[in-house]
Amino acid sequence: MRFTLQDTTGSEVVDCDGLVSPAPGNAARVGVDGELTQIVSSRFAFDAVAAEPLFTLLPPLFRLNLDQTSSHLLRTTFDLIARESAAGGLGGGFIMSRLSDVLFVQALRTCCADVGGGTIGWIAALRDPRLAVAMRELHADLAHPWTVDELARKAGMSRSAFAASFKEKTGDTPLGYLTSWRMYRVKVLLRRPPECGHRGSCRD
Repeated sequence: MRFTLQDTTGSEVVDCDGLVSPAPGNAARVGVDGELTQIVSSRFAFDAVAAEPLFTLLPPLFRLNLDQTSSHLLRTTFDLIARESAAGGLGGGFIMSRLSDVLFVQALRTCCADVGGGTIGWIAALRDPRLAVAMRELHADLAHPWTVDELARKAGMSRSAFAASFKEKTGDTPLGYLTSWRMYRVKVLLRRPPECGHRGSCRD
């Protein structure tokens, strides 16, 4: 995915890839007039299969409002990255890399809080305190022979109320959801190379 930048209507459109700072503390500058805007950017690589359950629920592009109280930690992390970039001190690249990881998780957490309120899926279910208890238990041990009755007891609900609420939030039945997650885990495990402590060839 490529992005372009324009400071005002009619000005030259700039490819954002050309704005990447060559080194900490040496920020590229575009334009001459107007208020200074600082851009902090990072790129992340993901295993498409491993990230599938999360990314299928997220929009392709989302904007976070840093004026919200819930985004205070995000703004603080942005400030730390900007300070490290400006300082150009020893180990700055390593620190900014780790702060970028923190920033990404914080951004996802903020986005998921918004997404969970208006969509159907496991994120929405985790926003329900009672369903969240059962969800955590289920995900902690996918191999367990779960039943709807057992999951309902974990949630402190009747079987019928739990099943109805679960279907409403996730769009699937409890056991159908469990099967889907088991299949997802199988796909992830099958993509991993076999572990072997011996020299030479290994057999799975």
